[in-house]
Order: sequence, then C-alpha cells, then structure tokens
Amino acid sequence: MIKFKKKSIVAIALSLCMAVSMCGCKNKDKDTTEISTEANLSTDTDATTEDMVTETVQVDLTSPEALAEQQKFDEWLWEAFESNVTSDTITLHYTLAHPENYGVTAPEVTYGDTDLSEE
Repeated sequence: MIKFKKKSIVAIALSLCMAVSMCGCKNKDKDTTEISTEANLSTDTDATTEDMVTETVQVDLTSPEALAEQQKFDEWLWEAFESNVTSDTITLHYTLAHPENYGVTAPEVTYGDTDLSEE
C-alpha cells in the first residue's frame, strides 16, 4: 500500500513538473517572432555580461520576404530529402512504402557496376 502511494505521489509530481515546464513553450503571437542575437565584443575569455551586446529583432512571418525565404527553404529541403531517399533502393523503400504517393520516382534497380579486370 505504501509502495503504491509513493508511486502515485512521484507520478503526480513529475506530471506537475512537466506541465509547468511546458507553459514556457507557448508562443503568444504566431505571426511574429523575436530573434535574439548576442555578440561578444571582447576577446577576453572572462567577459562579463556588460561586455555582451544583445539585439532583439521583430520578424513578421507573414511578410512577402519571409514567405519567399520559407518557400526557398522548403524547396531546398525537398531536394535534399529526395536526393537522400533515392540514393539507393533500400533507403528509398525503408523510408517510403509507396514513393509514388510522394512524387518520388524510384531509380532503376541494378546490381551495381564492377570492374572485372585485374590491376
């Protein structure tokens, strides 16, 4: 009975800790985000916080520039994904069960090339 109570108390405490920590992950304004950049102007390794320069910039995620950058990134990401999954047949079919559903054309299946000449 005591063991059950201990487990219940520990489970409740961990649940509360997780719930409280997730409260900080909430983005209040989905259309803008803050990007904070810090630069250390001193070359000294014992720099204090006074030596740090912090700049906060508001970025509008719905601006045409931001949407164009997102589009370019999405295209690059798709090309990288397609290049990786089509590198060999095993990777392709391990990653995607039906590659044609994603617009990925499967490369021709071969046994590879070997050079039989003795060098």
